[in-house]
Amino acid sequence: MEIYCVVKIGGTLTQIAAAQRLEATERAALLAEIAAVPTQASTESRVAALRQEIQEVERSVAHRIAYLQSIDPQEERNVHSCLSLIDAHFANLGTSPA
Repeated sequence: MEIYCVVKIGGTLTQIAAAQRLEATERAALLAEIAAVPTQASTESRVAALRQEIQEVERSVAHRIAYLQSIDPQEERNVHSCLSLIDAHFANLGTSPA
C-alpha cells in the first residue's frame, strides 16, 4: 500500500525531493526562531530544544529518504503500470453490488 501511495503522488524521486524541501523549510524556520531568541542564560533551554527539533527533523527525513530509496524500481514501475486497475479496485470498494 505504501508503494501505491508513493507512486500515486509522483514516485520516489518526487517524494525524495519533497522530503528534502520539507527538511530545508523546517530547518530554516527553526533557525530563524533560534535567531530571534535573545541571548540570555534564561533562554538557553529554549535554544537547546529548538536545536533538538532540528536534529529530529533531520533524522525523520533521513529515515523517509532511506525508505524511499529502498523501494525496488521494478516494483515501482509495476505499481505504476497497474495504477488504473488499483484505482478502479479502490473505487469499487465503496459500491455495493446491484
